[in-house]
Amino acid sequence: MPYKFLKPILAYKRLKSPSGLKGTPFVSPSGNPFTALRLLSLQARHGGKYAPPSVRALYAQAVEALAKMECPDFSDTDDETVYAAFVSMYATAPWRWRLDAETQARRRQ
Repeated sequence: MPYKFLKPILAYKRLKSPSGLKGTPFVSPSGNPFTALRLLSLQARHGGKYAPPSVRALYAQAVEALAKMECPDFSDTDDETVYAAFVSMYATAPWRWRLDAETQARRRQ
């Protein structure tokens, strides 16, 4: 894991090196350790008060970046929130049925 993700955690926990984290328990809604550490890093950067943005805010951020022909930057949002937002978009999108039908047709071949 890159040091830039650990740096806010170290500052928040008042530690001088990553070895100080050894044996420190963390509680996270994520079963993925990297996602859990990233969420902890976000919590630390926000003084322990991280609140994920709304789905609408994420869509607006994506649209704004894409309108400028840039890649959206979700580095200040936890992975689970970004994933859930775009999975829900796909699940409710009008083109979903067409994509699903095409995928199923390819699988039958």
